[in-house]
Amino acid sequence: YGIRSLLKRPGLTAVALITLGLGIGANTAIFSAVDSVLLRPLPLKEPSRLVAVWEHTPHLGIAQNHMAPANFFDLRNHTDVFEGVGAFSELSTNLTGAGEPERLEGQLVTANVFSLLGVPPALGRTFAPEEDQVGREHVVVLSDALWQRRFNRDPGIINRSINLNSESFTVIGVMPRGFFFPEREAELWIP
Repeated sequence: YGIRSLLKRPGLTAVALITLGLGIGANTAIFSAVDSVLLRPLPLKEPSRLVAVWEHTPHLGIAQNHMAPANFFDLRNHTDVFEGVGAFSELSTNLTGAGEPERLEGQLVTANVFSLLGVPPALGRTFAPEEDQVGREHVVVLSDALWQRRFNRDPGIINRSINLNSESFTVIGVMPRGFFFPEREAELWIP
């Protein structure tokens, strides 16, 4: 009886099926977003202990401004409120030399960022404090996704040189699968 009723009114049947399809699709999309952002924990050791510090610049109308380098150094060197203080900044670079050139998104980070996040690398090591100095910063840590896509998960990638913006960088580590900081798009980190 139900099927015959639906076949008698094809317009109503089409509207009902489209409405059901859109509703199910919207619910699936919303749950996927909520799951990945709110329900699934960050891939960090103790994410509840992490805080972000911003500068407030009311005279420019900016509520959250990136911290000036001098202010970061003052905070890092003259506070005992935090266990440690690290910084990061966006980086866009070109990977050349092995295969097709590729534009990569990454992060410039202070050497202590990975130890503050509490996530050890899956392969190799992260940055040493002395690699935070000018002239010693030509080392790079890769994401698992970049290591897989570009280097076929070659464990011999450690201590190999790659070219980023026509400069040679030594790969010292690969982060574990699922790790991201501060954004999922980051594929490499440089001190």
